[in-house]
Amino acid sequence: MQVQAANQKLLRNELESLLDICAITADDLQALKVAPLETASGLEEIESALVTLYKAMMKIDSSVTGPEPRKSEDAGMSEPQTSLNSDYGKMRIVQEKKEMYLSDSRAFLNRLGAFISRQFDAAIQETKSAIASALSKKVDYRNHDAGRQLLWKYSPLVLYAREVSLEEWNRYLLLYQEKSIILYRPEFKDVLDAWKRNARKPAGEESELLFTAQIEKQQEGTMATARRVTVKRSQTLARSLGRPLGEGAKANSDKVPDGRSHPYEIFAGIMDDLLPLVEMEQNFIVDYFHATTLETADFPDLVAATRPRDRQGGDLKRHRLMEPDRELARRVTRAMESIFSFLEQDLQNLILWVLSQDPL
Repeated sequence: MQVQAANQKLLRNELESLLDICAITADDLQALKVAPLETASGLEEIESALVTLYKAMMKIDSSVTGPEPRKSEDAGMSEPQTSLNSDYGKMRIVQEKKEMYLSDSRAFLNRLGAFISRQFDAAIQETKSAIASALSKKVDYRNHDAGRQLLWKYSPLVLYAREVSLEEWNRYLLLYQEKSIILYRPEFKDVLDAWKRNARKPAGEESELLFTAQIEKQQEGTMATARRVTVKRSQTLARSLGRPLGEGAKANSDKVPDGRSHPYEIFAGIMDDLLPLVEMEQNFIVDYFHATTLETADFPDLVAATRPRDRQGGDLKRHRLMEPDRELARRVTRAMESIFSFLEQDLQNLILWVLSQDPL
């Protein structure tokens, strides 16, 4: 009797699950077509319909979300996330429902792609405005928060795309990386130019010693050069000591670099400014596009965690753990190489500029 009762309970759960799947109508998913993505209320309607669609597709065939779907943290015995019995899955009504759900899902992802492309443009424009209106022209990562704040509320939808259609998810990432170049290229150029304007010019005496040493090195060899440079520096020191005390102090005060930096200090300052921005951008891509296998929450979890208007990103300055999925890590790397494709040449030009300004 216990075995019979257990079997009956299992059969009842299967039938209830089958009825839940078949009971979903086109009206239940209408929000995916007509609800506005721009408003918080419309986004909540869409996410509610998507959760219903997601769970139904998971029950029909869990492979829809990939070979290893994420487990929902709130899934318990009362709401199993496993697929239907294979015999039920072969029923004509179940197959018809599956095709309908997949069709609705594809239509929504196409709609989302067009919308999120516009949101990327708006976010980049918001960031540009924040940079342009900043009182200080120094690098401030908070300028990028203005644009990213427009995007965070759509992060669960991006996870839905990743779980249901990697092709669409990859298309969103391609859109983002293509548009982000427009933001970072001029921003980094302005940073480089601002730092270079603050460079200290070599003093006349330093230049004389440097270039005299270089010519003599070519003509007479290393030892002769060292001897002559030493003589010149001794003569310079003697002239300084021969001056009256006040005159020497005045001459030295004239050579104070008035707050300007050496070229090598310029290079170090630029690296300190730009590298954190690059790392934060990579962390944003990982978090926003859920490009990690270390995240355990699935789409329904993420929707239930916070309402759209309350969603914010995490600490992008925090170093992330190495991604164990190397193929996914390479995808993030390719995105970063695309966004900052100009950076390698800019840094090479910067190095050449530093050497030309101060060969020592």
